[in-house]
Amino acid sequence: MDANQRKLNETLEKLMDRIESYHREKDSNVKQAAAVFAKLDTLVQSVSRLEAQESAEAKLASKIDEMTRHIDTIIKQQQKQEKQVEFEDTLRRVLHGAKITGKVIESVASSADVLFDSVSRMLKDGSNNTPGYRRADTTGENFDLSSFLKPLNSLIQGFASVGASSASSGYSAGSREKEVEKKSPDAELE
Repeated sequence: MDANQRKLNETLEKLMDRIESYHREKDSNVKQAAAVFAKLDTLVQSVSRLEAQESAEAKLASKIDEMTRHIDTIIKQQQKQEKQVEFEDTLRRVLHGAKITGKVIESVASSADVLFDSVSRMLKDGSNNTPGYRRADTTGENFDLSSFLKPLNSLIQGFASVGASSASSGYSAGSREKEVEKKSPDAELE
């Protein structure tokens, strides 16, 4: 029985060694699985943090887009208002220019009317209605129609120069009216 006993002991020892190695292997596998699970937990937490950051970034991007749209609409409204103000200002300038031009034309027309009335009266008072007619006036000097019409010519040229300079220089209406007063027919005839 010694030999059998020995064989049995050897077999039991081998079996014990195998069981111990199996337990060691199982413990090692459990430790590795625990380490893998810990790393998986860390990975899951990292992914959830990334998802939270992406969500926050998406919300921030949508808010930035909304603010950009609001800023664009405000800028467009402001540009429309500026264009409208510019148009109104241009319209006011045109109307003001038309008003001044009307006053100038009215002034020229009244001056010409007075001048033509006086020439007509003088011609009717004379005995002859021929062109270039001269008659003696009260001072004894001869009246010349062409010399009488020279102030009208200079008056019209003055108005034309005022219109041309006011269109190019852009000075104020008050200075234009003063210029018109300077060029009035009474001032020319005196």
